[in-house]
Amino acid sequence: MTDDKLINIILKCLKDLNDRLDAIEYKLNMHKEDDYEDNWRLWQELEKEVRNGLISVPTTAEMFVQAGSIMVDLERKLNVVTNAVENIQDRLRELEDNPNLGSGKLEKKTYLTPQEIGKLFFPNISAHKVNAILVDLGLQENIGAWVMTDEGKQYGKYIQVSEAAHCKRLKWDKSIVGIIRQNM
Repeated sequence: MTDDKLINIILKCLKDLNDRLDAIEYKLNMHKEDDYEDNWRLWQELEKEVRNGLISVPTTAEMFVQAGSIMVDLERKLNVVTNAVENIQDRLRELEDNPNLGSGKLEKKTYLTPQEIGKLFFPNISAHKVNAILVDLGLQENIGAWVMTDEGKQYGKYIQVSEAAHCKRLKWDKSIVGIIRQNM
């Protein structure tokens, strides 16, 4: 969250506070200064309203909590939008690379983990073996985590594990199964 957004949120909270104070001042100004009894009664009513929670003046801490809550919500919404944009960009790249996809019904690609790929073989092969084959084919490398090489980008894709987790997992297009079969 940028400082500008935080400042705007705090200014909004201060404006709300100012509006509440203006309403109280308006009530007080409705009475003449020399009308002591009415002013005293009004003060007592206002005091009761504050005590009963009918009128609340947020503390600075409450304003920062509200601002923080708004920032968390905005960040969550920004992540959802960012993921949607990334998916659209990925799909546009697919269409640019494969113009024939745009002419008919679009098929959704299936992306698999190495473990899921291994289960498509009989007998099954381990995810470790699948990863080793992908390395031998020059499609991925391990730098503490599996990453695609430039050659691998035509078959692999980083897919977000969940909205809550901000990490992505490398998965492979199902077409990689045929390539692995040919190279076993």
